[in-house]
Amino acid sequence: MHAGPAPSTRSHIPTPSTASIGSPTTSRIPMFRRPNSTTPGKSSTPQALGKGTSPQGGGVRSASVDPERMSERGQVPPRPSSVRSHSSLKILRTGSQMGDIKEGSSPSNSAASSQFSFSDLTKLDFGSPEHGGPPPSGTAPPTSGDRDEVDLIVKELATASSSKLRGLALQSLLTFTREYPNKCNWDNNLTATMKPLLGLLDDEDPPTRTLALRVVREILKTQSSKMVEFSEPLTLKVVKSFADNDTSVSQAAEDIFSLLAPALPNESTLLLLIPMAAKEKYPMLLGVIKFLTKVVVLSKDEFLSQHLSALVPSVVKGYCHTESSVRKTSVFCLVAIHAVVGEKIREYLSKLTSSQIKLLDLYIKRHQGSNSDQ
Repeated sequence: MHAGPAPSTRSHIPTPSTASIGSPTTSRIPMFRRPNSTTPGKSSTPQALGKGTSPQGGGVRSASVDPERMSERGQVPPRPSSVRSHSSLKILRTGSQMGDIKEGSSPSNSAASSQFSFSDLTKLDFGSPEHGGPPPSGTAPPTSGDRDEVDLIVKELATASSSKLRGLALQSLLTFTREYPNKCNWDNNLTATMKPLLGLLDDEDPPTRTLALRVVREILKTQSSKMVEFSEPLTLKVVKSFADNDTSVSQAAEDIFSLLAPALPNESTLLLLIPMAAKEKYPMLLGVIKFLTKVVVLSKDEFLSQHLSALVPSVVKGYCHTESSVRKTSVFCLVAIHAVVGEKIREYLSKLTSSQIKLLDLYIKRHQGSNSDQ
């Protein structure tokens, strides 16, 4: 015969939670917060239910943190624990501790980590809408005296020992160049900044490559006239980045094309791209033709006409490519060439089929119609 469980020798001491809930079957015991002060003549025993709550539907709320009561007293209710304050994710943007996270951040964001992801960048971007957006216009940059912020960040970037630190330095450089372009002292810092950026376009970490391209883009917005000395390596690096397996890197490279084309010497850039269009394979070929189209639009008739025999056959080859994206981009490039040199392009289109010629003529007419409307 089963005797059943032996009676417990431990004495049962009622707790405030079981008494306040009023249900002996309640399995979860609410946590109490002790009031900050007690009123003479009143018990200091914590209350389990706040104002206007019930055991069935209202949930358990500590009386000391009841938002309704605090609002009546003119007090501000405390922020929920799940919301992280902006101060817990500050970047030490300059100095010997570049990239370290101050106390209060999560262990996963520590500088000891060798890798980082774009989920980290969202939190670390102190110019993002999540953290209040960019500073108001007229706000002084966070500098100390005559300190050269860009120079300090670039030095930290050069000595960064991990992808995490390089990413944090790039993020700081990106934000500073975006918000304070007039405080960057590019006359002294441009060469020292561009050299490590070009090197980081070959970094093994995709977020680092993406950030480096974004910094280059921000610099191009204000320093396009000073990019002549970097024209060839910058062209090759950006086009190569377009063919990157990581979509974020590829998109960041394509975003640079429109700014880079007018910043570089037109003729030398065109002569650099024409042989690449003839020999490169997909997906790099797609990037070459996209960038070539941007350069052709800015070219002069006289110079472009001299190189039609080398330029057009390469683009025609792309028009016959197996990849639809290459074919479409090649059509746009042929339309751009026609807009500059006119009907002189026709003698180099003999390898196209009649249907391809008709499609090209259709796009040419659309382009001419859109220009006439403007």
